[in-house]
Amino acid sequence: MLINGKNNYPCGNATVGQTCTPNAGLASFKFQSGKKHRLRLINHAAGALLFFSIDGYEMTVIANDFVPVEPYRTDLVIMGVGQRTDIIVTGKNNPKEAVLMRVSEGPSGLGPQGQTGCSLNTGVSIEAIAPIYYEDADTTIIPNTTSSIDPSRYLFPQNCGNQPLDVTVPAYAMEVKEPDKILSFVMTGGYNGTGAFVCSRSEDSRWCCDVIGSLAFGGVRSAGIPVRGHSIDYTTQRVLKSILFYFNITAPHHRLLVTMSSQESTINPRTNKPYSANYYTQLKLAQALPVSQHIDALLKAISENVVTIVVADTGSGKTTQLPKAIVLSEPLRKSERKVVVTQPRRLAADGTSKRIAEELDVELGDFVGVKYRGINRVKPETRLEVVTDGTLLAAATRDPTLCQYGVIIVDEAHQHTTDTDLLLGLLKELAQSRKDDLKIIIMSATIDTERFKNYFAGSVVMPVPGKAHEVDIRYLKKPVEESRMDVKIASLILQIHLTEDTGNILVFVPGVGLIDSIITSVANGLREYAVDDVGELDCYPLYGTQSSEEQDLAVEAVAPASRNGKPGRKVVISTNIAETSVTLTGMVYVVDSLMMKSKEWNPRNESQWLRAKDCSKATAKQRAGRVGRTRPGIVYRMCTQEAFETQLIEHAVPAILSSDMLSECVSIKKLGRDPLTFPYIERPASETIAKALGILQQFGAINVKGELTTRGEQIGRLPIDVYPAAMLLDSARIGCSDEIITIVSMLEATEGIPGQCFVRPKTKEEKAKLQRVKRHFSCRSGDHIMLLNIYMAWRTAEATGTTEAFLLENLLAGSVPRSAHTTRMQLVAMLTALPEHEWKLVNPDPSHPEYYAYIMKGLSTGSFTRIAKRDPFDLKRYTTVSCGAEAEFALDVDISPAPEWVMYHEFTGSQISCVSPIPAEHLIATMPEYWREAELKHHGHVKDGLIKAIAKMTGQSEAVVRGGMPKPSSAPSTSK
Repeated sequence: MLINGKNNYPCGNATVGQTCTPNAGLASFKFQSGKKHRLRLINHAAGALLFFSIDGYEMTVIANDFVPVEPYRTDLVIMGVGQRTDIIVTGKNNPKEAVLMRVSEGPSGLGPQGQTGCSLNTGVSIEAIAPIYYEDADTTIIPNTTSSIDPSRYLFPQNCGNQPLDVTVPAYAMEVKEPDKILSFVMTGGYNGTGAFVCSRSEDSRWCCDVIGSLAFGGVRSAGIPVRGHSIDYTTQRVLKSILFYFNITAPHHRLLVTMSSQESTINPRTNKPYSANYYTQLKLAQALPVSQHIDALLKAISENVVTIVVADTGSGKTTQLPKAIVLSEPLRKSERKVVVTQPRRLAADGTSKRIAEELDVELGDFVGVKYRGINRVKPETRLEVVTDGTLLAAATRDPTLCQYGVIIVDEAHQHTTDTDLLLGLLKELAQSRKDDLKIIIMSATIDTERFKNYFAGSVVMPVPGKAHEVDIRYLKKPVEESRMDVKIASLILQIHLTEDTGNILVFVPGVGLIDSIITSVANGLREYAVDDVGELDCYPLYGTQSSEEQDLAVEAVAPASRNGKPGRKVVISTNIAETSVTLTGMVYVVDSLMMKSKEWNPRNESQWLRAKDCSKATAKQRAGRVGRTRPGIVYRMCTQEAFETQLIEHAVPAILSSDMLSECVSIKKLGRDPLTFPYIERPASETIAKALGILQQFGAINVKGELTTRGEQIGRLPIDVYPAAMLLDSARIGCSDEIITIVSMLEATEGIPGQCFVRPKTKEEKAKLQRVKRHFSCRSGDHIMLLNIYMAWRTAEATGTTEAFLLENLLAGSVPRSAHTTRMQLVAMLTALPEHEWKLVNPDPSHPEYYAYIMKGLSTGSFTRIAKRDPFDLKRYTTVSCGAEAEFALDVDISPAPEWVMYHEFTGSQISCVSPIPAEHLIATMPEYWREAELKHHGHVKDGLIKAIAKMTGQSEAVVRGGMPKPSSAPSTSK
């Protein structure tokens, strides 16, 4: 509280040439004794020393100019202009008796001819200010306040007489709403006067630093009033919340005109270079975003809570504006710790970092950086990092407390990717262990608020209202069959293009196959119109396994120009990768299939089902938020309104509940935690976790004590599932790493469904041709070899410049080998950089008769738990070796005659897909430690088949083998 902020000190009847006697006992006040009081003393006099004293009692000085000092006692505090001193006063023991504090002027004023602060005339006073703040230095009680920073004019009459000080020495306070400004002060006054102004600082660390300036007004009496100006540039100091100025003038019988204004700083304090023209454009756009109107409230909530949950609509600016405000706030400017923002996907991390860097007018990689697999644009001086969830998890394996970060922002938490949920579990623990120096912010537009609030005890929810523009939601009158979804969407795209106003189109579909089909259908539909009758339409695919260049093209490409008055449009056809934190400019229309791909895991028969299914209502809302940002938008949902309301669930099922938990258990082990006790936001079934730990032990990723092995750490470094990761680690030892890494990359590109390599045949002739193409590439060796040969043939076509003809001739989707090529290069770089593992590209001679056998042996090192044997009495039925589940080939598997033993990549429901034949002898020779206890296999014909193969390989009788296969002399070690 401001006890007294302004005091008038009469100088006595001094004459010219005399010296005034310091006045004692002036501006005194009383406060309660009997307890300790903390005071802040500030000298705002116009050039005079001030004395502070307490009658008969000592004061203990604890700080000078906000800097703590070794406490010392004194009965007199002498302060120069602008000086501040913090003291502790202990009064008498009698609480009813008051302590008298005196403030007096010292003998060093600014008056001419040796006078002590007096003017030329006698019998007048010097105006001085001695604010005394009590306890918390709360400066809310300030006269002449205003909340505006707009230019204002104030006339202060000055007659150097005994006027009330609130007139003769005014105090002016303003609230500064925007950082990076210059405040300008222009004073015009009378002759022979002196002006001074002081910028006061409160204990609030977001106030400005102290600035003192003075002006002299010289002796023009009648020809006019001279003007003197002074500017204070505080942009190099700190972000301001409020600023307080005191003005003192000694000018006889004249009025003082003070003009206060603000202007933009032209120098960027983060680069020390002038701001670009684009900076001001982006600043104006950012200031109009809904979140920008609530920044102060959000920063206050964040400062007062360990965990803050921010709920704001898509397009509100939360992803860019809140991290930007936090990194520019005073606590972060002082701290050595950084701000980190996580995104669920690489594309979102890229877009967010570029946008924030652009708004701050800095180069990406300096003040703002981005980091994810394969990209590291972060320097030691970087203050704001944008990373993927997985990248921050990887950092936590090296630094479990993430101590380099003072603020961790998890954006798009509603997506519940497995990495996101594991990161939330880690942050839940850090919220307790680092509650004094860590702020955690969870952000989303469609988050399940109660779930997150209950998960983070003591957290606060901050909703941010506001949507830029209205969005019209439209539904189908009749439902559409899933098999006709691509045709219906393509037709709708053409309808929008031909009938609606200008604006780009964003389409959401569940997979790459549907993307390719829609693009083809749109191109065919456009051919039915004359070129002059329709505007140009450019379609761009967007999905996760594309190269960065392909994704950037889809995001950054602009719509084509109009043609004959018909608007040109850009269409982006995307998987759910475009749902969040990706800025696609110019989007006005969204076409939403309301579908997404999701994996479902059954631990009892070890089957995993990747299928397209309905998305949640929250996901649909998120997709609709892609439009309505710069103008009203329209969303077309590919279902009836009744179906939307009754068939879609409210929130998406967290991915971790549909996972086999293999990779997740490795990640949790790398964090030094136990998967069985980890604090999941949604806990997977204990049966799933236990099954995963058992499989990891079979792979040698953990030992019998449940500890992560060296092999397990290497598997955890690869951004793919455990099964293909194990293949890759062993492929060099087998001698076919070149082929195995190609097959793994193609499996990633096709999501384990080889049929995605091909475009959908539309005629009987094309269907027959597709069967011939598949058999040609598979060489009757199965789907894995087919994927290898397709990639190799595509690479040859690329080298010879015949790619387009090659794809057309073989009914192939070019996106698949291109995506595989990108993945392949990334995996090669990672494998060659693995510590404690010598990996290199090697391959057997393709002309060798056992070429494909080598490759199948290499594949079996990661697929030995994905083996099935044909039922001897039903050639269409197979039994899985690992758990005895019954299965049959998926419809797109074409292997005849039916092999006795097969390797598969996916077990979906009751069907196995991506299937290749493999002799039992190859399995046993490659992984003898797994198959050695054949008698423990309790499945009838499976057990019989294994025993027969082992007997053949060892030359022993089947009876001996049934009694127990001898252990091999040297099995690969799985210890650390």
